[in-house]
Formats: sequence, C-alpha cells, structure tokens
Amino acid sequence: MSVFFHSQFEFGDMITHNRICYDHYAIYVGPEKIFEKQNAGEDIFHFTRDKKNQRLAQCVFGKRIPGRTYMKNNYLDDKLQVGTREEMKTRIQEKHRNCSQYNLVSNNCEHLATYVRYGRSRCNQVRCKRSHLFATSKSRPIDGWRFVPTAIYVVKRSVEGI
Repeated sequence: MSVFFHSQFEFGDMITHNRICYDHYAIYVGPEKIFEKQNAGEDIFHFTRDKKNQRLAQCVFGKRIPGRTYMKNNYLDDKLQVGTREEMKTRIQEKHRNCSQYNLVSNNCEHLATYVRYGRSRCNQVRCKRSHLFATSKSRPIDGWRFVPTAIYVVKRSVEGI
C-alpha cells in the first residue's frame, strides 16, 4: 500500500489529522468559496459533529484548526480511479448535510472522504485496527462489535503504545 503525505494540498485531496485512537479524514476544498453553502474560509469538507447539537454528526464544510498538523493521505490513488474535479464537486453537493447516521464501521469520515475522491466508500483504518478493537468483556455486540469497552480498550492500548 502506498501512502502519500505532503504539506501542500489541492482540491479533492484527502487530508488527515491524528486523534487519540484514529485519524480524522476530510476533503480539502480550498479557502475560496466555490460552493453555494460554503462560508468564507471554510477549506475542508468532512463528517463531523454538529456544533449546535453534539449528539448529531453531519457532512459539512469547516475550517482546519490552527496549530493542528494535517497530512495529505490519498492512499488509494494507486488502486482506484481518482474522480475529476467536477465529479468530486457533485459528490460533495450530494453529501452536504445528507450523510445519514454516523457509524464507526460503515459510515464514518474516512468513508465520506474516499467516496468524494474515488466514488467508492472505503475505510481501511477500522479494518486495520479491528484486531485491536475487541475487549474481553461480555458487552452486547452492536453490528458485531463490542462497542462500549472497545473505546476504552483502544485508548488504553494507544496510551500504552501497544
């Protein structure tokens, strides 16, 4: 698998920043307003929590957070056809505030970013880390995953450097 990390971004690049347990993915759209519903200075499109209601997640335009390191991560460029600028713009307009319910396994920020760039939803970081996600507790599985202890287990493993 080839992974590309650069400091300069172009429209449609998948960019990531590291969070405690995973990377957050977004699509770089640039600081210029090119979408009707994009506000000035909003340079990314991503699946994130709603600022007014933290319980909701939605696909929206946003701004990169100053001081946070973002990396270009178009890791599927050598496996999938990259969409044209117009195709990516169409997909962004299709998904804006229309991403359905967030799901760690089947509908997350990486799924959105790969759909916009390639036209196909993929999520490698959940699959790659899946072996590390299972806890030994007897919690009720959700979508085949042991949901609540998983987060605690992953954080513990990340902090301990396992």
